Amino acid sequence: MKHFRSKPRHRSARTGDRGPAADAGSISLRPSRGRLTAALSVIAIGVIGASIVAYNFPISSQLSAAAGSSTALRRAVPGPATSTPRDIHEAQTKPSVTGTSGVSATPAAIAPSVLPAVPLRVLTIGDSIMKGFGLKPGQAWPELISQQDGWSLSALACNGAGFLAIGAADDCDSNFSSIVKGASALQPDLVIIEGSSNDFGMSNSALLESTVSAVSDLQAKFPRAKIVGLSAVWGDTTVPDEIAEINSQVQQAMTQVGGTYVDLGQPLSGHPELMQGDDVHPTAAGQQVLAAAVKEALIPAIQAATVAAAGQP
Repeated sequence: MKHFRSKPRHRSARTGDRGPAADAGSISLRPSRGRLTAALSVIAIGVIGASIVAYNFPISSQLSAAAGSSTALRRAVPGPATSTPRDIHEAQTKPSVTGTSGVSATPAAIAPSVLPAVPLRVLTIGDSIMKGFGLKPGQAWPELISQQDGWSLSALACNGAGFLAIGAADDCDSNFSSIVKGASALQPDLVIIEGSSNDFGMSNSALLESTVSAVSDLQAKFPRAKIVGLSAVWGDTTVPDEIAEINSQVQQAMTQVGGTYVDLGQPLSGHPELMQGDDVHPTAAGQQVLAAAVKEALIPAIQAATVAAAGQP
């Protein structure tokens, strides 16, 4: 199908009243008032001192324990994530370069990045999903990431287009290969091109040839650029087998030209609330989910392109 789709107890002291003292010759066992006061003072000081020690000890112990826990947490911060194979369930929810962290289907603000001194020049080529069909300008995932990361973005996505499929006549009226040829004047540091379900029904051999041709052309035109091929995005329903075939063409093409293939999985799978009424194109919230997935999956490629761009004259 065409993607136009494209949450201190006070105790009272009892002092017995012995009455008048006995005769002067008797020995009194009653302590003098001065001695009694002194004895009570000593006892009070001892009790207070013991209370202070008992009070302070657990606090200092807790502080020591907290400091130890803090150190342990700092040491537990993981290094760069390593790639792991995805199982069937993860394939629908995790982006992968062969595999990175999972992506929540709940739309959230994309994590902001430290803006580079010189904006990264990024070229994106894709279909109507990448273009943000049915949405306001600036709501598609390339624009969302660009706004966060300060990219200098050239967005050349086209409604209905694919590596072989011709896009809408009122848009580009061409396929990805022709779009690549028309991008010669650009000087991107990073190129992102995606597979598309607009190529459903095409011959696999012809699709592979066209995909390799387009990607090879990108490499020839932009030898300093980091070239990334993204897997095709599907909606909330069961992913058809043709998606795997299209992704295979993109992966093979990237392997042949030394580019990077990134399998996003299917971040929209099982979430009809993220789809427009046509059940093909994501809503603005769906585009936010895609932006988060793409941004996470592209971290290595973005870093490499940024480093390479910084070293260019």
